Order: sequence, then structure tokens, then C-alpha cells
Amino acid sequence: MISNPDIKVFPLKILKKLVAIEIELSGEKFLMISVYCPPSEELGDNINEISALLLCFSQEKIVILGDFNAKSSIWGPRNTDKRGNIVHDLINQFDLVVINDRDSLLSFNGPCGISWIDIMMVKNIGVDRITEWEISDRITLSDHQIMEFKIEKENFSNKRGACKWSIENINLFDFKIKVNQSVERCKTNYKDSNKNLNEMIQEIHHILANVYFERRKRNRAKKQKTLFGGTLNWKY
Repeated sequence: MISNPDIKVFPLKILKKLVAIEIELSGEKFLMISVYCPPSEELGDNINEISALLLCFSQEKIVILGDFNAKSSIWGPRNTDKRGNIVHDLINQFDLVVINDRDSLLSFNGPCGISWIDIMMVKNIGVDRITEWEISDRITLSDHQIMEFKIEKENFSNKRGACKWSIENINLFDFKIKVNQSVERCKTNYKDSNKNLNEMIQEIHHILANVYFERRKRNRAKKQKTLFGGTLNWKY
């Protein structure tokens, strides 16, 4: 539910397990996609719906919030499963960026166990604009924990035409620790893995990219002004 009267909302697609809306605030538009993929169903239909939206609105600023019931070492401490690989393919195809911190609190705690299955991904949005992302430990009436985040106002004076890697604004010691941890996890995950070299390279690339983005956005958060924030909790 969006309670801010200053935010204009335009429904684009309303399905049983997927909702896509365009919101406008302060002259800036965002495509927001929320999706639920039950563990008992294949991901295919929902992935196809998301892909169609990403193709149709390829130049929009896009936020995807989804319970994909998929495991991956990119957004959690569990090994990547088949569904996780399908989401990886979506990420690679459309150059999405995963905002989750793999070391966050678990996002699901229910009768079937615990897991990290709720994901936030963005496209065409500078990742340093996403601040205060976290999985809350507040008690809810759902098996899913609340995901919270803020999107900061765009700093046009620093706007670039292309994304560039820079080590100027990151803590190199912290970055090195995270990279070493990721490499050790990869060694463990791939020791007896049937994955081919390309799959391994893609996963390592996303791990390194998200480590970099996580370090960078924490350092730059203090310089931003909040455009809007979100609190997300799935109840099914």
C-alpha cells in the first residue's frame, strides 16, 4: 500500500501473483514489480512476465521485489539451486543488480525451515541511491520478515552517462575481507559442482559486483536526500 498522496500511481499489470505499477514522485518515474513464485510451481510463467515488462520498459528506472523461492549464494548464505540459476539467467540477460546483502538476517522463517528467498533487484538506478536496505527482525504475522529500503534523490551534478568502477570511495580493507570470503565460498561451492566455467564466472562476477556496490553505497549514503522509502512484507 502506498500512503503518500504525493506519489502518483499508474497500474500497468495486475495478475494473481504479479503486480506492476508505475509511480511518479518529484517528476521521476519508477516501474515497480512485485512477484510471488510459489515453490510448488515452475518459475517460467512469472519469469516470462517479468522479461516482457523489462523489454517493454527497458529505459525506465525499475525495481523488482520478489519472493522467487530460489536460493543463491548471491543473496544468501545457501548454495545456488536450480531456481536460483533461472533467476541468475534473468539477472544476466537484463543486467539487473541485486541489492540484497547476503549476510543479512533471514527473510523467511516458517514451518518448512528458514531461508533467504526474498530479493530486491534494480535496473537503470544507481545502486548508491539505494540506502538503508535491511531485513527487519521485527515480529510480523507472516512467515516472511519485512524488507526495508530507501531510494535517495538523484544527484544530477554527479550523474554519469555510464557506470564506472572506482575504488576511491570504498574501504579497501573491508572490500578485501568480503572478496576473500566470497572466494572461499566459491571454492567450497564449486569443489564438487557440475557447473560449467561460464556459470562459475558469472556467479563470481555478480558476487564481486555486489560486494563493491554494498561497500560503495554505505560510504555515500550520508550525502543523499531521500526521495522515498519502502517497507515490504509478503503475506500469503
